[in-house]
Amino acid sequence: LLMEMAGIRIDGRRPQDIRRLCHNFISMNSDGGLYLEQGLNKVLVQIHGPQEARKKSSIEQSNDKCNAVCRLLQAPFSGTEWKKRRIGDKRIVEMENTLNQIVNEIIILDNYPRSDIVIVITVLETDGSLLCCIVNAISLALMEAGICMVEMMVACSVGFIR
Repeated sequence: LLMEMAGIRIDGRRPQDIRRLCHNFISMNSDGGLYLEQGLNKVLVQIHGPQEARKKSSIEQSNDKCNAVCRLLQAPFSGTEWKKRRIGDKRIVEMENTLNQIVNEIIILDNYPRSDIVIVITVLETDGSLLCCIVNAISLALMEAGICMVEMMVACSVGFIR
């Protein structure tokens, strides 16, 4: 209550301050990886690929293109409540679909024929603007892995108060 009266948010920022940004490039059995802290969000992204396509029956595109897939995993302790999210969780599936659309638009898929790029995102802590944090982490991890992209992608969220 005292912090609210002073105009300071729960995470210690004033209304005009932006979230703190800290990153660390990692390579744990992956071609590119990144640990990103954006505000109180903590995300780990690993890029596997491009690698030879494993199953031909699972590939839903022509032979000339790459298959880029995002997998989102949330730690049970990542949110405000201790809750294990199931694979078919509606929020996770919706976010995975959004990330798949973004990644398939940004990566130059024609450069990697008959291959797979798997992006594994692990959410360690979340406190708002999670999708923006994930998009920024994916962009930096793709650059670290050397994947050709049309443009560098950046995301932010904005609030308007009258």
